[in-house]
Amino acid sequence: MSRLLALLAGWKGYAALGLLSGLLAAGAASYATALTYRLTISHMHREEAETDARSIEAALAQFVAQARRVQTATENLADVQGGLERRFTDISRNFQDAIKSHPLPSGCKPDDGRMRALVQAVAAANTAAVAEPGPAMPDAD
Repeated sequence: MSRLLALLAGWKGYAALGLLSGLLAAGAASYATALTYRLTISHMHREEAETDARSIEAALAQFVAQARRVQTATENLADVQGGLERRFTDISRNFQDAIKSHPLPSGCKPDDGRMRALVQAVAAANTAAVAEPGPAMPDAD
């Protein structure tokens, strides 16, 4: 032990202390640099995550708006279908009432003029049914 103290007491001790101090300073600088890099990288990851979150929120808001449009269109379709069902029921009932109240005599068939009028009426109804269908979805405006 005394030999170690004697060795460190001279200029060699100061050199060893300087070398040890330099190594510690280099290690501390390296550690600080590594922490700085990690902090920079974590900030970059956070910014990227925030950007992704904003784009996902925008896409979700757009999806919600489209879902509301679909829901509104569905409700409108249900209203239209209910109205058509009521109208069909009324037409069917009126047709059955007309058959019961004014039956055709047996062996009776429409003449050419009435047959032509019936064919034209059916063609006009079919044309009106497919002429200009509305849009499947209302516009987002």
